[in-house]
Amino acid sequence: MKKLSAFDLKIVAIIAMVIDHITALFLRASALASSPQSFNFILYQVLRGVGRLTMPLMVFCLVEGFVHTHNLYAYLIRLFVFAVISHFAFAYFTFGDFLFVPMKIIYFMTGIIAALFLSLLLLTVLFKSKLCILSKIIFSFLIFLLSLFCDWTFYPLMLAVIFYTLRENFFLKVVAYLFSIPMWIFFNHYVSVIKNYIALNRFNFFKAFTENVTYFEKYYYFQFFMTGLFGVVPFIVLYNGKKANVKVQNASQIKQAAKKYFFYVFYPLHLIILVLIKNFF
Repeated sequence: MKKLSAFDLKIVAIIAMVIDHITALFLRASALASSPQSFNFILYQVLRGVGRLTMPLMVFCLVEGFVHTHNLYAYLIRLFVFAVISHFAFAYFTFGDFLFVPMKIIYFMTGIIAALFLSLLLLTVLFKSKLCILSKIIFSFLIFLLSLFCDWTFYPLMLAVIFYTLRENFFLKVVAYLFSIPMWIFFNHYVSVIKNYIALNRFNFFKAFTENVTYFEKYYYFQFFMTGLFGVVPFIVLYNGKKANVKVQNASQIKQAAKKYFFYVFYPLHLIILVLIKNFF
């Protein structure tokens, strides 16, 4: 029986996100220094694996929001504003500086809210705009390039298109999602190598591909937690097609607004709090 609403999925995503960020901040160093058979390494992999639930579930909810929203452009503006605000918290969490700027722009990185904004923008361009095919291709390519500077790079965009185009075909949607996991894991490494090549003014991308294969084979064991992405499927199965449960629908406008903006506020706030805990306690 399908019992989970979109709001329930968001709560699951938030819990998984907190577990993931706590693990990344407090356990990553010891895991890197441990053998793959050690308790620290296994614990790190398991907890980071739980964290892999967050992004796909948020993209899934984003697609549902795209389908049901009464004001798409307000949705886009809201995501953009919080993407900008959240960037500073992401920089503080990742680099230890709210205003961190890399030496080269190719190394610039921002958080998942920006990736969600680009995913929604891509869906809008492809399925809601009246642009010609050529314009849609050009804008989609530009959005793809921008996504390379976001957490999770282009994967949220890929999932947004999969979840939307196959929304009415559950079997194909799940198959496409499962197929996308190994494809993204491998090519995301390739994107990282390419960015390093560009930063070093080296443009032999075939050589970059062979180096990526070597890198992937050498460090694949440390990315084992990516298998947690497969755990998203049961939650999609349990989704009941509703934006929220009855209590949320009958709540006051203030309560609805609080639930609506909770994730946007929680994301940057919890990043800052976690770093402060690590630095001062």
